Amino acid sequence: MLEGWGRGDLVEDAVLLTSEVVTNAIVHAGTDLVVTVGLDGPRARVAVRDDDVTAPRKREPTLESGRGLTLVEALAGSWGTFSYGDGKAVWFEL
Repeated sequence: MLEGWGRGDLVEDAVLLTSEVVTNAIVHAGTDLVVTVGLDGPRARVAVRDDDVTAPRKREPTLESGRGLTLVEALAGSWGTFSYGDGKAVWFEL
């Protein structure tokens, strides 16, 4: 989608961060999830919605895990969460 919108420069970071947020949803929420991508002017926003109300939190990294939100924090221009019904979404902007 980003390449089609002329924002191929964002693809590498978007793929990495989407992978991290989706992995977190699978591992920690364990529910169905929905990924949305949008463009607002020069900024792309990706949101991963799941059916668990538990907010994400940064964890102490280990050799196997714990770096996802640290990567999101480092590479995204902004990121956050919002609640909806019986779940939440984690979003980031590039």
